[in-house]
Amino acid sequence: MKKTANTDIEEIFSFPPKTPAYKLPLFVDGSKFSCLVVGGGKGAVRKLTTLIEAGVSCTVVSPTCLPEILQWVEDGKIFYWQKSYEPTDVKGFRIVIAATADTTLNDNIGTDARQEGALFSSLSTVYGNDFSFAASAVEKGITMGIATQYQLPEVGKLLRDNWLARLPENLETLLMELSICRKHAINTQREEDKQHYKTLLLRLKELLQQI
Repeated sequence: MKKTANTDIEEIFSFPPKTPAYKLPLFVDGSKFSCLVVGGGKGAVRKLTTLIEAGVSCTVVSPTCLPEILQWVEDGKIFYWQKSYEPTDVKGFRIVIAATADTTLNDNIGTDARQEGALFSSLSTVYGNDFSFAASAVEKGITMGIATQYQLPEVGKLLRDNWLARLPENLETLLMELSICRKHAINTQREEDKQHYKTLLLRLKELLQQI
């Protein structure tokens, strides 16, 4: 069998397999979720930044933590349990993130979390996690999340920022008009209303093709 270019690259660089492809494209209301983050280091800060912006109720459990976390606690944005992790800590949480430097502890946290029916993610590995953080943004009426099938979060951020920079200035106004028009067409079922919606949709398509 003839080797492909991709096969050659994998052999030369000992390329790791793709990270899990998370295939359930859902956007959820963060305010309906509670998250336990075990660990108080840089990894925890990165994930907490995303979670706080999404409106998720977060609790950190760790004997020590970075100043950023303490500031969030002082500002009333998160809760903090200053202690070592215990298996019962996961009870009542819908999301559990293991962000410690101890791989074995992170694995144990995952076992505890799944026994309680929580979604789990560990910062020490990309394999076996229930979910992955995407490079996300809410801009001009668009909510997006971008991730690669490889462990390349920086690439996801570059793609997100590049796309955001190209969004038309009047995009949200057109989206609002489209939304109102669509609802009106559904309610009236008149052909002229349906045609007006299609015309607006075509205008949006032409606008996006210029990006």
